[in-house]
Amino acid sequence: MSNGIVPDGNNESITFFEVRAPIWVANAAALGISESAAASLQTNETGMIHFGLFITEQFADEVDDFDFFTFPEIDPAVGADAVDAPIDGFCMSANPANEAGAKEFLAFRASPENAAAQNDAGYTQIWTNANADLEPLSELQKKSAEFLGQQASIAQFLDRDTRPDFASTVMIPSLQSFLQDPTNIDGLTADIEAQKQSIFATDL
Repeated sequence: MSNGIVPDGNNESITFFEVRAPIWVANAAALGISESAAASLQTNETGMIHFGLFITEQFADEVDDFDFFTFPEIDPAVGADAVDAPIDGFCMSANPANEAGAKEFLAFRASPENAAAQNDAGYTQIWTNANADLEPLSELQKKSAEFLGQQASIAQFLDRDTRPDFASTVMIPSLQSFLQDPTNIDGLTADIEAQKQSIFATDL
């Protein structure tokens, strides 16, 4: 979350996170995501926030006042066409009692017909099936769907894609520390790397 105060930024060598450091909301890690953080955006106390579109569900009548943009490039090797966009999915047991029925159900869940049924029920989502009807979606959802279609890479959340002992005991506390003190980037990343080397040297 940023407070809308933008630094000069004339120093070309300054990093993205060094630019952001002065504009973090004070004590942001102590704010509840769905209550305090979202409310501060609605009341204009926060000018910008890294959040999913579900934040607008809390103030649907004001959704036209919200917009989003591509996260700025940090690493030229990655570029700005990579996005963190977790995708909900359904899994099947390795040995289900009714394998054929389970596969048929999963196929339906991923179909345009399922998307249409949920659209009709008022449960509009950014569907992953390229043939799903996006017309019932809000303008913000349509923009998001177009945006996602232009990305070269889509990532899940870190805690879904890596070892739990690394995500929970290293990365989450480290990110919280960064929010409290965004100036100690070198020390924090060095500590993360050291712990990563230790953890991944052992089997789960």
